[in-house]
Amino acid sequence: MLHEANGNDIEPLPGVDQLPSLIERFTSAGAAEARLTMSSGALGSLSRETSSTAYRMVVEALTNVRRHAPGATRVEVTLTPARTATDRTPAIEIQVVNNAATTPTTSAATAPTTATLPTTITTPAPAITPTTPSSRIRPKRDGHGGRGLTALRERVHTAGGTLSYGPYEGGWRVRAVLPQTRTLPQESS
Repeated sequence: MLHEANGNDIEPLPGVDQLPSLIERFTSAGAAEARLTMSSGALGSLSRETSSTAYRMVVEALTNVRRHAPGATRVEVTLTPARTATDRTPAIEIQVVNNAATTPTTSAATAPTTATLPTTITTPAPAITPTTPSSRIRPKRDGHGGRGLTALRERVHTAGGTLSYGPYEGGWRVRAVLPQTRTLPQESS
């Protein structure tokens, strides 16, 4: 257990071992049913950085399902063994795929898959009606989304991995490949 300077305990960063409870909370909170599949070989010897980055990637993807695909009914989260594209070192592949929303909320959901995909998704603000709870009203963001996927791409890159996202089989997919352990470059003297 880590401790602060004043002696208080610091909780470690969440990692892939906490994904089952995250998936359970996501499913119990709304209409979309999420399913987690983790290959026993996928977890191998994940570094704390890789495990934490994988967890954050799933959190961001699930958040985007809630915000941008509220009509989605199914989300598949998979972790499988992989190899990095550059040097073929052991890695973990994380995919979060949601099915198509029953009513489209963005034009990005129907855009063709290309190598260059938008880094944000735009959705209109919900209409304010007397039956809309004020806690669910989000202000309009002047035509652009947040920094979630952009920040996630930076985090995945810092961990030595790759991130891709975009339309997939009528829904949306977020996919990352992260090295199981991160080796830092040796200093030359």
